[in-house]
Amino acid sequence: MNRYRHTFLILCIALSLVTLVSSLARVRARAEDAKAAVPMSRSGGIALTTSADRNCFLDRFLNHAQSPDFTKWTQPFGALTPAGLTFTVNSTADPGTGGCDISECTLREAITAANLNSGLNTIAFAISGPGPHTIKPTSALPAITNPVIIDGYTQAGTSANTLAASDNAVLEIELDGSNQTSGLSLLEIDSGSSTVRGLVINHGGGLSGIRLVTNGGNIIDGNFLGTNVTGEAAAGNNSGVDIVFGSSGNLIGGITPAARNLISGNFNGLSLGGGPGNLMQGNFIGTDHTGLNDLGNRIGIQVVASNSNTIGGSVAGARNVISGNGTAIRMQSNTNVIQGNYIGISPTGGAFNSNHDSLIALNIFNCTGNTIGGTTAGARNVISGHTIGISLNDARLTNVQGNFIGTDATGTTGLGNSDAGIDVTLSNNTLIGGTAPGSGNLISANTTGIRLTPSTSGISIQIQGNLIGTDVTGTVDLGNTNDGVSINDPRTASITIGGTAAGARNVISGNDGDGVDLRGIAGVLIQGNFIGTQIDGTSPLGNGGHGINIVGAANTTIGGATPGAGNRIAFNGVSRDFGGGIIIEGNFSDHDSVRGNSIFANTSNGITPNGGLGIDLSISGNGDGTTVNDACDRTILC
Repeated sequence: MNRYRHTFLILCIALSLVTLVSSLARVRARAEDAKAAVPMSRSGGIALTTSADRNCFLDRFLNHAQSPDFTKWTQPFGALTPAGLTFTVNSTADPGTGGCDISECTLREAITAANLNSGLNTIAFAISGPGPHTIKPTSALPAITNPVIIDGYTQAGTSANTLAASDNAVLEIELDGSNQTSGLSLLEIDSGSSTVRGLVINHGGGLSGIRLVTNGGNIIDGNFLGTNVTGEAAAGNNSGVDIVFGSSGNLIGGITPAARNLISGNFNGLSLGGGPGNLMQGNFIGTDHTGLNDLGNRIGIQVVASNSNTIGGSVAGARNVISGNGTAIRMQSNTNVIQGNYIGISPTGGAFNSNHDSLIALNIFNCTGNTIGGTTAGARNVISGHTIGISLNDARLTNVQGNFIGTDATGTTGLGNSDAGIDVTLSNNTLIGGTAPGSGNLISANTTGIRLTPSTSGISIQIQGNLIGTDVTGTVDLGNTNDGVSINDPRTASITIGGTAAGARNVISGNDGDGVDLRGIAGVLIQGNFIGTQIDGTSPLGNGGHGINIVGAANTTIGGATPGAGNRIAFNGVSRDFGGGIIIEGNFSDHDSVRGNSIFANTSNGITPNGGLGIDLSISGNGDGTTVNDACDRTILC
């Protein structure tokens, strides 16, 4: 019996050995097949240089249950990760020898290889020798057609910015377009869902630095676009970033210091002609790396036919510094939001070293539904140091709220715009300020605070809750050097300055000219304002000229019988011998109503004490006196 048992055991062992040998033979055959299927590089690593190679690789290994651990394979271009491959650029040459391997991998070759491999790939940099390392393509690089992360911070010697109010990033990879003779950009991303960080992209001339085409969801952060590698001199592109053909949901910058882009020296810093939902945050646009000196773009940000984008934001770190540009923001698009930015000032909220070519800070035209500022402190834009702060031309349904226009970020020092703080033309349903807490603007230290030219009949504009000519406390003179509010147009409009609702009152004081100057316009309602006093309504802070000056303006209502409708008009005429509370003159100043106001202590034509009469109606405009109301003027005095 034992003899049969031993024989059976021997047979079992023999059968197991035969099975093992057969299995080893099959494994060896599979390995030989795999070796034949996957082309090897000169270094012995995997070289996936064609789509056929890649497909064979995936079929032979990724679809087998007994797949090897791919992270242990030696790659000529880096490590294979679950998300995709890493292709490491180790040469500044262009175009290169045709393959991305350990002996040479150029940026062009890395992009070509990344385009062939599905998944989110990475292009890293490991170029030997001291930096910076300059790559000068002689023709357009391949468009990126597969999602990729291009990370210049992988190069030795680089470091991201760590400063909140400056930029100390050290960048070592420069993409220089001075030798490029074809294409539309130095780097084009068609695939979407890609990231470009840690690069200097410059000398594009007529080419854009980065072009985002059709597909969105890209992140562009931590780059210098349009400057030299130190961020100290301009080396511009046509556009630093150009977003076109419906590309949407892109993030340019971010809310951390490391995400900041320096975008300067270009014709357009950012150009948006794509889809909605793009977000631009935390960037320096038009400055050097310190944020203090002028390396301006011709236009900082241009938005045309691209709706519902956000420039800045109300959260910490979202602020863009947009200074030194010819025009900071030029917008011909709808429902965009501009919030929390420093425009024309330094990153710390003070004076910028040079805005000598800066014309219009915000040029908004032929559009509808845009928002400038907001009701929270974080949403506030500070807009100073330009010729015009905000220009609205056929910009319908625009809300301008909570901004400082003409001052520093504290609202206590004048850094005015040399013409108007806000200039409005042909823009129906414009709201400047509002009745909600925090919605009022501070508009001071400009030449004219608010200038309105309706340019067509029926335009509706509301000016409510603002401080015009004072500091942020409403107690100190930071006056506009001409009028607080100036309206000059021979048409009928629906313009309200103030109102009876809580929070509608404007404080219009400390201006060198008139508090409110109306010429030719018909249909203005002025109610509930303090004109010539501090915010308490009793302390003097007079305008240099008249409180309200009306020349040929009909159907004006000043005050009213409704509670809260009366204006307090006092202490005006501080820089003139003849400065009245209200002056009404001119042949077309008919159907004007003045009722329920408190008018006193003006240097001339105040009620008490009087330098003349309380209200002067004068055909000639010279001296004191009254003219009997007649069929022509029908002015009502109560």
